[in-house]
Amino acid sequence: MEELKLLNIQNQPQLVDELLTIQQAGDFIKLTVPTIYSLVSRNNIPFSKKGKRLYFSKSDLSNWIKEGRNKTVSELGKEAHSYLKKS
Repeated sequence: MEELKLLNIQNQPQLVDELLTIQQAGDFIKLTVPTIYSLVSRNNIPFSKKGKRLYFSKSDLSNWIKEGRNKTVSELGKEAHSYLKKS
């Protein structure tokens, strides 16, 4: 029984966020390195800088991509209906 508990703990996802280099970030979000540099220079992408090196949090990049998600027609309709109800 003790072994099963240890096994379950080991299979849980890590809580520590993974830091990526610019090349790894590009591979992760399927963008070229020059495109990422452009996004960084316009502060359009979450990043950290230590010295001359750029680092990217894998979870921050995932959230950044999700924030850019377009709403469905159904979701927009619900928002419009909710707004009109309040007015």
